[in-house]
Amino acid sequence: MRIWLVQPGEPLPTDGDSPRLLRTGQLAAELARRGHDVTWWATTFRHATKTQRAARDAQLEIAANYRIMLLHSPGYASNVSLRRFVDHRIVGRRFRDWARREQRPDIIQCAFPPIELAFETARYAAERDVPWVIDARDMWPDIYVEAVPALLQPVARLLLRPDFRMTRVAFAGADAITGHAPGFVQWGLQYAARARTELDLDIPFGYPSVRPDPAASERADREWRSLGVGATANEFNICFFGTFAAREEVDLVTVIAAARVLQQRAPHVRFVLCGVGPSSERIRALADGLGNVVLPGWVDFPHIWTLLRASQLGLLPYLSSRDFALSIPNKAVEYLSGDLPILTSLKDGYLHGVLEQAGCGRFYTGGDADSLVQAVLAACSAGAQLSQERQAAARLYEARFAEPIVNDRLIDHLLGVRSAHLAARKSPAA
Repeated sequence: MRIWLVQPGEPLPTDGDSPRLLRTGQLAAELARRGHDVTWWATTFRHATKTQRAARDAQLEIAANYRIMLLHSPGYASNVSLRRFVDHRIVGRRFRDWARREQRPDIIQCAFPPIELAFETARYAAERDVPWVIDARDMWPDIYVEAVPALLQPVARLLLRPDFRMTRVAFAGADAITGHAPGFVQWGLQYAARARTELDLDIPFGYPSVRPDPAASERADREWRSLGVGATANEFNICFFGTFAAREEVDLVTVIAAARVLQQRAPHVRFVLCGVGPSSERIRALADGLGNVVLPGWVDFPHIWTLLRASQLGLLPYLSSRDFALSIPNKAVEYLSGDLPILTSLKDGYLHGVLEQAGCGRFYTGGDADSLVQAVLAACSAGAQLSQERQAAARLYEARFAEPIVNDRLIDHLLGVRSAHLAARKSPAA
């Protein structure tokens, strides 16, 4: 099959040494390996590092049957900004123009958001009679309305009216809706204004079980040791990977406050907080003078892989919001791949239920530093129980989140959607 994948925000296989590929990158590689013709529509702008990959539209040949189309994107400095809205409008128009010059695909999978790309995919698919799947990953534009004070929400909803309209068109036009958790599929169905069918599936994020190149992992291990991570036998490392966002849903302030207490009460505990973002300077200032907080900035796959294996817990310090309550974040799956129990402030919702049932979650109250301190101290003294939780994390990963299992489900689903579309076209009712 000729398959288009539309996703501009993920790392590409050409992004430096050993990039950590996410859902679309994993799927594209496996589709190409199985002989399908793959085009991944991405952008020149690299979202994670806020840098440009190319100065103009470009095409990257990854393999004979796998290419990446880079649409030129002006980029943005902040994830929440007018410039980002403008950027997404421009990228949507560029996709609209470029897509019509290309050979028609047999099926499309499009990640949502961005809103504009999903909207243009819906228009293209309707014009060319192409089946397509929309993969709900974030609850735009809802989360933007929910982020402002209640009194201003009607105004925000009015200003975002074009985005709500495009979202409805996108979901209503798709042949199938997928999402990484059941709540995201149901959310998409509400925008589509239809009942769920057998083609609407929740398929979680996957994570590769392969290790990086031995030389790269050895180099990463040496660099971690130079920062004091993995240097002693009795240390208790708690790792975090993510964006230091301006939005307060990633609550690293409470983590720093807890670290200040634990520096005296449990000096062998160390928080290793990996990432960059709008609040980086603020977090560094708050952590100044704390020897038990390591802030290495953005890290690549070899560093992630080695840190997971030098840690005892993976941290998800999210304040409760509707999108987080309904999801299993990418980072949760990443921690599980390293056999790590998850320490999280998400005490309600879908992830809580999954972790509690599997026996590999520890919980604290978001925004409450003392609650986090108590949770960490309890984990430090758990002994054999923590070892059992690590085993439970490994079982959960292998059963539900290992990359081959997830890719099989995604590919089988794409083939099923394509077959259903062809069958509907041939039926007398059609």
